[in-house]
Amino acid sequence: MKLIVLSDEGSITMVDALNAVDSLDFKLSKHEAAQLIEKDWVTSDKWLKGVTPFQLDRTQDEEYVADNTMITLGTRSIVELERYIRDTFSEYVKDCNICTRICIRVSNPSALVV
Repeated sequence: MKLIVLSDEGSITMVDALNAVDSLDFKLSKHEAAQLIEKDWVTSDKWLKGVTPFQLDRTQDEEYVADNTMITLGTRSIVELERYIRDTFSEYVKDCNICTRICIRVSNPSALVV
């Protein structure tokens, strides 16, 4: 979660996510991490959201697409972990002018409540 929230785009590549496994406080293989991420997408738990490059240009090599899939926090993560995200990453979180809910990354900074 930290890598996603701190990134400029609000997302990280699958490769970055799997490489981050080495810095966890508990044992988890990269294969197990990939399985957890895929399970989340398949079961639609919505903790994470994957966006493929070019929203899956069918001419792309499948391995390239898998390695470059961008992972971002899903709606469920943002809603259920809002208090934690606000407390832990307060300097990266603002409120949306429209809905007044948490906003981690925006494309239009003028839409933020300052």
